Amino acid sequence: MKDWLDIAERIPIEGCTGPGSYIDDVPWRLVLHTIEGGMQAAIDGVFKPKPCYCPHLTVSLTARRVAQHVRFSWASAALANAPGGVETNRWHAIQIEIEGFSAKSGERSQAELEFLGEVIAAIVQAGVPINLDHVAQFVGAEAGTIAVKNSRYRMSAEQWRTFDGVCGHQ
Repeated sequence: MKDWLDIAERIPIEGCTGPGSYIDDVPWRLVLHTIEGGMQAAIDGVFKPKPCYCPHLTVSLTARRVAQHVRFSWASAALANAPGGVETNRWHAIQIEIEGFSAKSGERSQAELEFLGEVIAAIVQAGVPINLDHVAQFVGAEAGTIAVKNSRYRMSAEQWRTFDGVCGHQ
């Protein structure tokens, strides 16, 4: 597996070693989140000041820009991980933060979605074994806020442990 994407700017976030190495008895998965704002603002205003909360990649679909902050062979730490809870970050979770707002995700153009597909394809071509045939249900605004503990779309601990595809805030 390659550590860095050829198509990405390398912008390592310094100052945190992250959650550590991966735990090897679980499959790989790709997690897509929205930044809830602009890409550069997140890099400069969130990830650099709080380096222990950084994803592997940030992506601007409109500008066709990809920045990689953490090598793929190391766990990033953008996912919430309560002490003693489910291991969210170290269970082979490749994390992408996408510029924009989740409430407007349904407004993405075909070109933007195709570019996201190119980024995901590049990750798989780099040797990260994501099962692209397994995509968790993505929902719209009708689902309410899904990035909360009591969301009916949130995976259980066992579902997360065995999940091997692409998901969002589940």
